[in-house]
Amino acid sequence: MNSAQAAIVGVMLLCTACTSHKFTMQKYAIVPTQGVKLANKDKITLTAVNAFRMNGPSKVGLRAQRQTELIFSTEIIRSSPDRIIIQTRTTPFDDSTSARKGISFIIEGDSTTIVNGEDSVTYSTPLPVGKPFLFTLLNNGAWFDVVIGHKMFGCQRTELANTEWFLIAVPGQGSIIVGDPQFNISSQTFSQF
Repeated sequence: MNSAQAAIVGVMLLCTACTSHKFTMQKYAIVPTQGVKLANKDKITLTAVNAFRMNGPSKVGLRAQRQTELIFSTEIIRSSPDRIIIQTRTTPFDDSTSARKGISFIIEGDSTTIVNGEDSVTYSTPLPVGKPFLFTLLNNGAWFDVVIGHKMFGCQRTELANTEWFLIAVPGQGSIIVGDPQFNISSQTFSQF
């Protein structure tokens, strides 16, 4: 192989390595779901056109580009009661200049902790292991509402800005399947949710 052929092969490998961490789901929806493998990319596997598996520790970022007032919904199947963190962010990176990291939903065992700025509240959320549960968040201006499994948390106010990204992390050794993650433009009111 001459140096020109080696250079072409090297560029091709580099290009495929750079793009393999990005993916799109719901391609034909009004608002497609864009995804980025953020941490331990080899532990994140696309299992269908609308699902992926995360083996911990790993992290994925999902967004509907340029949409911030929206409804985000996904189905999650966890293999164990290990911790799952779902977080809203203005960027997918932990090293962003904003110290205000968005709202975090920490699901662990049979409880969920919502961290909203300086406030933190833990709720009982008995969620199944090995069976799907739904995570849905309505983000509308300074207000948000969330449903996790069958638990409705009610309309809550936040001082944090609406965000484009949803980060899903499995920080421990567990695994989850994330199915049918989708974004819909928010036209609903809280009473319709």
